[in-house]
Amino acid sequence: MAAQAFPDCRSVGLFTLPPIHCNAEKTALNECTVSNTIWENINGARATCSFTTVATLGDCYIDCTVGNNNFSSQCGGPAGLPVRCNCSVNYRWLDMYWGDNSFYANDCADAARRVADGEWCTNYVDCCFEFTDENGKHCACGPETGCAETAQAYKGTRVEKCPQYDPSP
Repeated sequence: MAAQAFPDCRSVGLFTLPPIHCNAEKTALNECTVSNTIWENINGARATCSFTTVATLGDCYIDCTVGNNNFSSQCGGPAGLPVRCNCSVNYRWLDMYWGDNSFYANDCADAARRVADGEWCTNYVDCCFEFTDENGKHCACGPETGCAETAQAYKGTRVEKCPQYDPSP
């Protein structure tokens, strides 16, 4: 797409910022980004995942489906350095009682491979347990690794799934 001049554009911003000026530029940038986005597939031990890199933002996105669950990860970091990624299941960030649910990968393809192999994200509903504390009743999910110890630490009871991560609306 060739660069265009917009005489009424008095400020610079992406997508919704600034709210009034440069709408034509924001629309053109968004259309260019969407039309040039390429999704690649990674077949892993646990899932087939798709990933894409958004060059204008320096981020990448990973999306996988396992059974009825959708797992996604958003990664980012400075060019040429490892990326930091977070995980969600069925479009909800996980409440990780195992600790931080972020992980680091060499790049977006490496992150997608690790998610597809079940090392991160796609294993985050393997273990679920309910527990009660001073703030009420909770249900938490995470990887099988460390599950028994974490459930015991919270005096929890293992359950098949947690309702907040249910794929149905």
